[in-house]
Amino acid sequence: MLFSVEFGDSRGCQARRRLLFCALIAGLLLAGCGSGGSPDGSGGSQQTSSTSAGPLEVVPSTVGTAVPLLTVETAVPSSVVPASSSPEGAESLMPEEYVELEFPEVPLLDPAGCSDGTWIEDPETKAGLVGDCEVLAGIRNVWVTYEQDADEFGAVSLQLAAWGGGPFIDWPGVITADRVIALDLSYFLITGALPAEIGELSELRGLDMSDNFLSGEIPPEIGSLQKLQLLDLSNNNLSGPIPAEIGNLTDLRKLVAGNNDLTEIPAEIGNLTKLHEIWLHSNKLSSIPAEIGNLTSLTGLGLDDNQLTGQIPPEIGNLTELEYLNLSNYGRDGNNRLTGPIPAEIGNLAKLQELDLSENRLTGPIPPEIGNLASLEELSFYGNFFEGEIPIELANLENLERLSLTDNRFSGSIPIELGNIIKLSALSLNGNQLTGPIPEELTNLSDLDWLNISENDLCGEVPSELYSIEDLTIYGNPRLGSDC
Repeated sequence: MLFSVEFGDSRGCQARRRLLFCALIAGLLLAGCGSGGSPDGSGGSQQTSSTSAGPLEVVPSTVGTAVPLLTVETAVPSSVVPASSSPEGAESLMPEEYVELEFPEVPLLDPAGCSDGTWIEDPETKAGLVGDCEVLAGIRNVWVTYEQDADEFGAVSLQLAAWGGGPFIDWPGVITADRVIALDLSYFLITGALPAEIGELSELRGLDMSDNFLSGEIPPEIGSLQKLQLLDLSNNNLSGPIPAEIGNLTDLRKLVAGNNDLTEIPAEIGNLTKLHEIWLHSNKLSSIPAEIGNLTSLTGLGLDDNQLTGQIPPEIGNLTELEYLNLSNYGRDGNNRLTGPIPAEIGNLAKLQELDLSENRLTGPIPPEIGNLASLEELSFYGNFFEGEIPIELANLENLERLSLTDNRFSGSIPIELGNIIKLSALSLNGNQLTGPIPEELTNLSDLDWLNISENDLCGEVPSELYSIEDLTIYGNPRLGSDC
């Protein structure tokens, strides 16, 4: 299968973003061609998506001016990497050329330009493309009318203003083959709602509306985009529940809608069995549906900084491909308040590399099954109500580099077995009720450059080798230096 793309926009960074977006969509399409639409395997977690998807051939379209065969190294566009769910802290910044521009007033488009040869050559042979063009002209008119009537910006952005100024295949952010197959409208400064008419673009594989000012609810018509593989609505002002109709997008591989005000994940999300990644951080989501356990292809799940209540569903243990799980509170308005124990089924996630449950209200002991997470590199249970002894099964996590059990209610001694986690570089046990001496075995951790054991009730002498640690914090243990 060949994938045809025309590149016509060259404003600022748009051409580069568009190339990457095209390549991502092409990669998704190419991956599905030989497998009957099976999961493409390219959607590693956001935290590992910095690796390139590999070389991709982009073949020039037969429509319009021919361009040479392109071979590009593809990578996931930065706009689909949620900052608070990414350990890389991927930044999302407004391009400088938009900051102090006065946007011109622009007229509405006459959709007849799609069918009379103005924007599409030989329109009589391209009924599908003409229809898509008419839909987009109408959507643009909705946004233009809203923006100019609201007078928030005085006019539409430069990219939307360019629509209608040349051939349809060159409209900024519009990616075509024989139909419109992707829209990359991120950073277009679009205000107002996401129109229901978006659901009429039935051949869309990718829709990126990130980093705009969209408001209102996600229209249920989004469920009509049954070929969609990438949906990015992040960094907007969208509100209300995610519509149940999203369950119709059974080919979806990546769902990104962080930094909005969304309130509910529907049970129908369990229909999306090809999903590889879900990034819904920094919303107002209230619960984790048990049906999420149906998503057995999932590699990344970020629900941090929401308003989650209730327990972590044991069905999460079905996600055996999961590499990244974040249910914590760190960002704006984070108010997750998950309660109850960690389900023992979490021990099924043998591929998990990062697990963050910080700043919730989780209780009980840490289940010994945590020791089954042999791939784990980062583990944070900071700021909960865990109690009991620190499980010695943590010593099984031979790949663990960072461990935080700060501000809980752990008691008993520091397990000597922690000295066996030889890759550990950061260990935080402060703010608990730990007693006994600091085990000499911690001196075996040659990579350790951060150790915080303050605010406990430890006693005895501090092993002298630990003073060579770059960041060592031991205050708040009044019995240190005294016999135990």
